[in-house]
Amino acid sequence: MSLFSRLWNALTGGAASTDSASSSTQTLLADEEELPQRRPAGDDAWWKNPPPPPPAPTASAALIDQTLYDALTRTLDDPEIELPRMPAVADKALIQLRENTVDFRALADVVQQDAALTAQLLRVANSVTYRGFSEIRSLDLAFARLGQRTVRSVILGTTIRALAIRTGGATRSIGEELWRASLAAAAVCGELAVRIGENEDDAFLSGLLHDIGNLGVLRVCYDHAQQRGARIEPPLFAGLAERWHEHLGMRLAGSWGLPDPLPELIGNHHRAPRPGDPLTTRRNMLRMTDVLVAMMGYTPTTLSPAAALDGAADALQTAAAIALGLSSNEETCDWLSGLPDRVRSRVEVF
Repeated sequence: MSLFSRLWNALTGGAASTDSASSSTQTLLADEEELPQRRPAGDDAWWKNPPPPPPAPTASAALIDQTLYDALTRTLDDPEIELPRMPAVADKALIQLRENTVDFRALADVVQQDAALTAQLLRVANSVTYRGFSEIRSLDLAFARLGQRTVRSVILGTTIRALAIRTGGATRSIGEELWRASLAAAAVCGELAVRIGENEDDAFLSGLLHDIGNLGVLRVCYDHAQQRGARIEPPLFAGLAERWHEHLGMRLAGSWGLPDPLPELIGNHHRAPRPGDPLTTRRNMLRMTDVLVAMMGYTPTTLSPAAALDGAADALQTAAAIALGLSSNEETCDWLSGLPDRVRSRVEVF
């Protein structure tokens, strides 16, 4: 099984620990390379046909949205704004995981204070993907089996999921959309890394985390709705997210102590690379990820397909695709043809 598939199983909790449930997911995630999916790459190819943008709001809704937009903008512009916090246990664990050498027993003492996170990590360690000859029941042994990078991926993925969907009420569906978009971006960016020969683990986390600023926008919208009784419609959230998610994302990355260069990438992932930028490839990977994820319909609230394409006729004609050396050859078209099904199989694990 590839590194990417192992990371994906870690993020999703692996398959269920029972043989029957996990073998099904194992087949979906481990064998996709053995099941080539050839489809026509003509003008009807999905990467040449973005879905239509959402309908414009009515005049009255636009007026109400503008009033709320102005009020929420003032809140988002406040340097003292309260942003989503990394849960205390996860924060302490991630601090320890930044060290080159980690004391797994000391890390276990921290993680076991969070019952849900403990259960998730033990479930992953005992899943088909990682399971050894015996069942693991202690966290320190689970950490040794999984390794630092996988433990970090599980903690970050579990945290983002909780922050995205725990808002409840009318904004719950937006939070669920954000979580699905994060999963799709992690899947696409990981696959893209394999395609162009970059590090899968770094790409996986970049895709998963690059839009975390949307969580800050969602929190502000939810708090405002709770305090004022105002409904936050998707078009309003989309406008706020497009303007503020990079800025708030960089602040969140800093406050969460995410390792370099993630804060810089999160804070400027829509910006075209400048000459001599050492992060040029990773920036182009995120820009290409946004194009493909948007065209597959996973990000209706943050970036429209038209904006992602930036005037190009299809995904392979964008500046990011050209910079990454993705041309319209048969191999690339075959890879793109099967990509939506592979992403869908991973996202639907949830």
